This record gives sequence, C-alpha cells and structure tokens, in this order.
Amino acid sequence: MAAEESPDRRVLGVNRDFTLLWIGGAVSAAGSTATMIAMPLLILSTGTPADLGLLTSIVMVAGLVTTLPAGAWVDRADKRRLMLVCDLGRFSLQGVLAATLLTDQTQLLVITIVLSATASLGSLFGTAEDPAVRQIVETAQLPRALARNQARTAAAGLCGAPLGGVLFVVDPALPFAVSSAAFLFSFACIALIRSPMPPAAAISESSIIATITAGLRFVGQQPFLRATLIQMSGLNLVSNALWVITIVIIDSNGDHASAGLLMTMGGIGSLLGALVAPSLVQRLPVRTILVINRLVWAALIPLFLITSHPVGLGLIFAALFFIGPTGTTALVTAQMANTTEQMQGRASSARSLIAGLAAPAGAALIGLALQHFDRTASILALCASMLLLAVLAAASRVLRDQSR
Repeated sequence: MAAEESPDRRVLGVNRDFTLLWIGGAVSAAGSTATMIAMPLLILSTGTPADLGLLTSIVMVAGLVTTLPAGAWVDRADKRRLMLVCDLGRFSLQGVLAATLLTDQTQLLVITIVLSATASLGSLFGTAEDPAVRQIVETAQLPRALARNQARTAAAGLCGAPLGGVLFVVDPALPFAVSSAAFLFSFACIALIRSPMPPAAAISESSIIATITAGLRFVGQQPFLRATLIQMSGLNLVSNALWVITIVIIDSNGDHASAGLLMTMGGIGSLLGALVAPSLVQRLPVRTILVINRLVWAALIPLFLITSHPVGLGLIFAALFFIGPTGTTALVTAQMANTTEQMQGRASSARSLIAGLAAPAGAALIGLALQHFDRTASILALCASMLLLAVLAAASRVLRDQSR
C-alpha cells in the first residue's frame, strides 16, 4: 500500500471500496448459506443418504484441492479481476442448476459437478478476499475490517439458513436461483471498486507449481506462522468435534428440530462477538487473547456434561462463538502483518487448507472416540485439548515476541 492513505481509507465506515466488497459478500454469503440448507434436501429428494454422504465429501474435497493453487493464482493475478471471474462463474453454475431443476431434468451427476465447481470457485474467491481487504484498507483498520467480515458471515448465516428452507419448500429451484442472483449482485459490487488490487510484485517463480512450493516453504520456515496455524487448526478440530457431540446428544433426545435452534443461537453469539472483537484486538496482545480464548473454551466445554436441553446447549454455543471472532481476528491480523506482500495469497491458502483439513479430522476423531469410549471421556478429552492449546500459546516465544 502507498505510504499516504486517502481520507476515505482512514475511516472504515466511509471506505467506499470496502463497503462495496462487504455488501456484495454479505448478499452472496446469504445466498450460499441458503443453498447449503437446500443441497441436502435436494439430494435426499432424488437419491439416498449414501448419495448425500458421497456428494458432500466430493464437494468438500473439491474446495480443499483448489486451495493451494488458489494461493499461487492470487499472488500472480489482479485480485479484483479474479474475484469477478469467480462470481461470474458461480452465477452461471447456480443458474444452470436452477434451470435444470425447473425442467425436472436434474441428475445427481449434474448436481455434483455444479456444486463441486462452485466450491472450487468459492475457495479461490475466499483466498483472494483477505489480501484484497489488505490492499483497500489502512493497516490500522485491518482488525476492524476482518471482524466486520466475520460479522457479515454470521449475519448471512442467520438470514440464509431459514431462507433456504422456505424457498426449497416453495420450489427446489428457488434457493439456487436466488444464490445465482446473489453472485451477480456481488459481481456488480466488485466491478464498482476503484482501488487497484494488482498482483504481488517480484514473483520470481516461473510456474504455478514452483509458486505453490515457494509458498509452502515460506510458511514452513516462519515460526510465527507455524505457531498461529497450530492454534487455528486446533480450534477448528475441537469446534467440529463439539458439533458432532451435540448432534449425538440431540439424536439421543429425539429432538432433531432443535439443531436449527442451536445454529441460530451460535450465529447470534458469533455476530455479537465479531462486533466487540476489533476493540479487544487493539487493546490486548495476541498471546493474551489466545490464552484467554482457549481457557474460556476449556471452562465451557464440560458444561456439555451437565445439560442436554436444546436451550442450554444453545447458550453454550452462543458463549463459545461469542469469544471465537476475537481469537480469529487477532490471528489473521497478525498473520497478514507478518507475511510479505508477495506471499499474502499463498499464506491465506495455507491457512484455509490446514484449518479446513482439521475440521473433518475433528469430526472423524470424535466419532472414533465416541465409539470406543463414553461421552464423558470424549468431552473431557476436548477440554484437555483446549488447555493444551492455552499452554502452547502461553509458552510460545514467537507469540510472546509478537505481543511486545
């Protein structure tokens, strides 16, 4: 970024380009959430639970496989143009799926191809967005901008989830048609952004493979990035394991409808947490935030042993998700500050890939734990995991140096 910032970039609320990116992202995120709710309903209406499991896995793999090359492309390309291509592609894909549903000609193969391609483009867009924010927002405003993006995601989830269910009941094609329109709206917003988002200068590698390799080498050689990736991955693993345990509790109660209540209460907690995150990140050192965050999680997790009531579980999730955005904002802000301009995209993709792999790993590990041990032991193991992360954060020399 230039040394001299324009006035509209010093105050985030009047930063025209960030506002356009934020509004477009909010609308497209709501559309994406609607399709996430509609997708399993659509699969089960045309296939079997086994089809649903297989398709979900394929879509997740498609998004993860794209992550590493996405980082290389982001560093080598104009980020604004890249995001425009992603939105245009997702608009077209969702529109095609909606059209085939309207004509009753949809097959599982078509659904799989469309959703996998959409996930890949979403991975590419997400990898480009954080470095793009860094280029259109003043460094001092970066924590607030990242927290607002988290609040946007939480709010989109609260709106998009019920919207997807209602639209699917009216017509299975509607959630995908609305999602297509949402991506077109995001395309229009990004097209209006004036700030340049050029590729990183001085990319010496001649090929995408060499660029990816250089990015992985850079992340592996940076002690601070390694320490923060361990923290992010550990939290992702535990949070997804907790969700599996919660589903098991709900299933044992026979109250399947309460899953939506838990998602809503967790979303409200995340939204409120994102609103207070910027002030906490600016006042507290990174290490202090991480230690407090992990200790609070460790204190809240045993409460899953005390209550199985949906409202009680929802309150626990709301509390967990309330403190989550502060830790995430602190980590991502520090990672971006400790990464050169040439490596922003690849560092972002490494963060997404490693954290993304931790999510299914957490679900798989807790599934095995519940199968071989009782629920109490599994929950206490997750509590111990958060205590371990707190100890690692407190003892980390690189996090201590960053906090000075």
